[in-house]
Amino acid sequence: MSSKLVISKPKVPVAFPPPTPLRSYRVKDGDNWWSLQKQFGYRDPWDLIRYNFGTNKPAEVNWYLREYIGCKKVSADGKNYCFSKAATPGIIYLPRRNFKHATGGGGGTGVVLSAEEQKAMDKHVRSQARSALSHAKAIGALAFDVNGFLVTPNDYERVKSLIDKGHIAVAYSSDLGGDASYDAGTDTLYIGDQGLWNKDGFYALIIHEATHAAFDAQGLAIADTVSEIAAYVAQMLYYMVRRPDADAPFTGNPLEDAIFRPAWRYAKHFNDKRLKLIKNDVPPPYKDLVKMTEALLAHEVYKEQFEMSENDFGGLAGYNGIGGTFYE
Repeated sequence: MSSKLVISKPKVPVAFPPPTPLRSYRVKDGDNWWSLQKQFGYRDPWDLIRYNFGTNKPAEVNWYLREYIGCKKVSADGKNYCFSKAATPGIIYLPRRNFKHATGGGGGTGVVLSAEEQKAMDKHVRSQARSALSHAKAIGALAFDVNGFLVTPNDYERVKSLIDKGHIAVAYSSDLGGDASYDAGTDTLYIGDQGLWNKDGFYALIIHEATHAAFDAQGLAIADTVSEIAAYVAQMLYYMVRRPDADAPFTGNPLEDAIFRPAWRYAKHFNDKRLKLIKNDVPPPYKDLVKMTEALLAHEVYKEQFEMSENDFGGLAGYNGIGGTFYE
């Protein structure tokens, strides 16, 4: 059976353990990359593989599993090493949310773009961000509040303007896979590949991160949990306007979908008001805010993010304006 194994030593093996992990994890019988992806709330099993080994190549993954994780057990088809309690040391590492641009282990796809290729991809994702922010109907529907914090279409129009003026950078990061991230420290919107998202779902993901950019532009003193809830509500509201006959864009990941479901219901309340399906004096489903908070705190990666913000910013999201300037 082992004769079927395809193993290739990387030209330059990555450093291990990878930098700044969320925590370590001891593998056991029955574990695999897909089960761990679901267990810890990542969107793609390759997030874990790329973070630990910095490669997309299965033959190199097998080398790392043997040399770094100490795997000896082989999968039923004989093609790959697999996890078991017999692996020594048997330790892999969990990445923090939206890891990117690391060196060595945690370096993402293992694909290094030339300066010219990076520039082309930056231009491409910048065009995607502008397209997402230019959908007049969907952007016009983004009017809601979360715990007294108002979100309006003007917030997103401001983000688009700041992108156009170069005050907010938009950059491609292959490390993100089918995800996106906003960095308030550098005023940069990082965008990965569309991956398994449909176009509207991917653009809604960009709106999620644009919500963080909108709060950053205002230098808003907002709790990290409330900021994340608002971003999810904006993502769902934008998506349902662009796809009025669609259901919520569930990921199949229980931890992620536990956030999506109440966010969808909360967003639907404001969309129903917009469509005059309910009266303006009907209050939003506040219980779904509680459910979103509980789901975020049950999501290990978000929980760690919130603990960091508690230590660094007293529980606030750490928004500091764009280039030190605040936009009202």
